[in-house]
Formats: sequence, structure tokens, C-alpha cells
Amino acid sequence: MNKKTVESFEQLLHNQRNGLLQKFRRVEEDLGSLAEDRESELEECAQEERSARLLASLDDRTVRAVREIDAALQRLLNGRYGICEGCGKRIPVARLRVLPATRFCTSCSGEEETRKTSLTEGRHSEEVFLESALP
Repeated sequence: MNKKTVESFEQLLHNQRNGLLQKFRRVEEDLGSLAEDRESELEECAQEERSARLLASLDDRTVRAVREIDAALQRLLNGRYGICEGCGKRIPVARLRVLPATRFCTSCSGEEETRKTSLTEGRHSEEVFLESALP
């Protein structure tokens, strides 16, 4: 990868990171306003609780995404950006343009998703059950 391409990816990652941090701040503000409005009717409270859980979930995803971007920026500094952590081969530039923080090539990414799915499968069904039991 030439220097100009690396610099363009670095700028893209910084832009994504800044956008996610702005989103994070907005979610935090929304959660704060929900906490202030706790003196509503019971049904509204349940609805607000569901919204708060959704916002907190978005918040967690934002934090994970920022961490992935930070890791990608570190790989840029180390000269390891664009190298698949699974097989060690170069990740195609076209894939990096779509997913600039990716750590894996397409085939290794599929294997990683399969591994993650099998690890969280039991927990996911338990979460679905708990959510369905809520009012």
C-alpha cells in the first residue's frame, strides 16, 4: 500500500472515530434526560426503560467500534494495517474502503463470525427470553 493510500485510510478512520464519539455523546445525553424524566406513569416508565436499554446497547456498540478504530490506527502506526490477523495475507483495498477498521480478510472474517456466534448463541437465547418476559 502506498503512502497516499495509507494516509487516506488514516483520515477515514479518524473521521469515523470522531463521528462515533459525537454519537456516543448524544446517546449519553439522551440517557441522562431519560433518567431525569422518571416521574411518569407506569406504562411510560416501561417504555422509557426499553428505550434506555436500547440506547445503552447502542452505546456499547459505539464503544466497541471506537476500540476497533483505535486498534486499526495502531496497526497503521505499526505497519500492520491491511494484514489479516487470521491468515496473514493482505486484505484487499476494496474491503478496507468498505470496512476500514477490519482485522480480517473476507474468508477469515466469516470464520471469526462463526466462532463468535457459537460462543454467544446460548447467551443470546437467554436474553431473548428475558426481553420477551418484560411488560
